Amino acid sequence: MSDDNYYTDLSSGIAATSTTQLLQQGVLSYSGGGWWNATANFQSYQTLQPDPKNPVREPYKMLPQITVNARKPICI
Repeated sequence: MSDDNYYTDLSSGIAATSTTQLLQQGVLSYSGGGWWNATANFQSYQTLQPDPKNPVREPYKMLPQITVNARKPICI
């Protein structure tokens, strides 16, 4: 979002106008062959700075989360 005052300009509710962290998230999933799957989760926050005299600190950075699950039946 390019306007740091977006929530202040468009809302009168205290919960909305005090929002300074915007979640940006993407999830990619794949299922291969019916016995395995993989998921990648990408997540970051955009920090709004509505008051330049009172800067908001950026939250921690999160690395992408990658999960792979496999369960192939054993044929006896």
